[in-house]
Amino acid sequence: MRAAILLLAVTLLAGCAQQPKAPRAPIQVAPSPICATPAQCSAGWLKAHDQLQTMTGMRLAVASDTYIATYPMRRLPNMIGEAYRINNGDGTYTIKARFSCRNGCDGLDQSAENLFNTTVGMSIKYGAQ
Repeated sequence: MRAAILLLAVTLLAGCAQQPKAPRAPIQVAPSPICATPAQCSAGWLKAHDQLQTMTGMRLAVASDTYIATYPMRRLPNMIGEAYRINNGDGTYTIKARFSCRNGCDGLDQSAENLFNTTVGMSIKYGAQ
């Protein structure tokens, strides 16, 4: 009888043990936006500045014609972002963003990249709004 009660208690407690997390489905990330004219590139690059600051909640630490980045992760556990304007060699430029977190983003970095690509791509397509 004691063995049966002990076995029942162990079985019930085993059900309470922390279950491993199910693998997260990969997030489909929109392609990095490409600009072809100086006006498109200017609109896209300005939007990239705004998007990095808005999405990370941090100000830009570095801003040049080809690279922008928010403050480093030393101070706060926030997400940081950086973007590059890459010459494709055919007169077009790709605006590529990357996001990271101090303690792992758990998919938030991919969601941020997707949002960045979509909004910057829209500003290139329809002009800075």
